[in-house]
Amino acid sequence: MNWVLPGLVALAWVVPARAALTVAAEENALVASGATVGGQVAWLAVLRTDQRYHAELEIQRELLTDDDNDGTVRLPLPAGVPWKSVWVAVDVTSGSTALGFPDEFEVSSQPLPLGSLLRDGAGDLDLLHFVSNYAEWLIVRPGAGAWSAAVRDDGNADTDGGLPGESLVPLADFTAVAGSATPPAVLASGDRIVVIEPETFTVSLHQVLELEP
Repeated sequence: MNWVLPGLVALAWVVPARAALTVAAEENALVASGATVGGQVAWLAVLRTDQRYHAELEIQRELLTDDDNDGTVRLPLPAGVPWKSVWVAVDVTSGSTALGFPDEFEVSSQPLPLGSLLRDGAGDLDLLHFVSNYAEWLIVRPGAGAWSAAVRDDGNADTDGGLPGESLVPLADFTAVAGSATPPAVLASGDRIVVIEPETFTVSLHQVLELEP
């Protein structure tokens, strides 16, 4: 589903039978509307500001609560929302997910590549594989919490043994976002996966299925 809001291009992937979660940008905040009343929204945002001789990259990984029970959750950005930015919000209760970015800024949205979710000897999905020099990951389990990982090729999180341009990360090595429990050992049906590549502003959204390849 695609639509255009003033000053914003947005895409949403929505759990059936629920109102769509939507996202918008204010001057100093990102706003998710249509969230579960009193629930939580997990955010992953990549914001880049170009300076004269360098670019400043800001990554936001947050889990925020709808404290006033109005179905709206704001992610404050005191320095404003730069033109080169992309953000994803996930309703932690329903799994409803929305992707947004500034109008006229080019963001590539593509399916999670086949082979990104790997099984162990017992058949459990416990390992994530991605072909990229640098990717930001967010995993949300509806009703449970959110976990993130900043994965750089040959970085601390990469366990592929030095394969160039590829990363291999155990799910157990992810970091809990804002008070979530310890990351699960394996993926489960219904988990939401968000991947953003900050170097190219490529985004992949995926819902884990019971019969993953």
